[in-house]
Amino acid sequence: MRYLGLATAIAVTTLLGLSGLGVANEPEATPVASAVITQLVLRDHTVTLTSAPAGYLYTVTDSAGTVLNADLTEAQFAEQYPELLAMLQPAIADDSSELMMLAPVIDQ
Repeated sequence: MRYLGLATAIAVTTLLGLSGLGVANEPEATPVASAVITQLVLRDHTVTLTSAPAGYLYTVTDSAGTVLNADLTEAQFAEQYPELLAMLQPAIADDSSELMMLAPVIDQ
């Protein structure tokens, strides 16, 4: 009877110890760095457009470099900064545009 109690205690201790190993060995999620597509530098703000797996992300900083908002989706950016989106939108080519030019062509 004594051996049965000792064997049970060892088995329970071993199972409890091994169950924690699965959790302890899981790697932590590392943040994925987004590739910077462009930056629009204005007098009062800088808008950084990055590419992420889910689409474009916008980061807005002030002239001192303080991050005001980071990783905004296009909808969030449009809601919070409609005037900045209006300035940035003509500079972004999409699949439907054949040619984009930001400066006029002058015939000579």
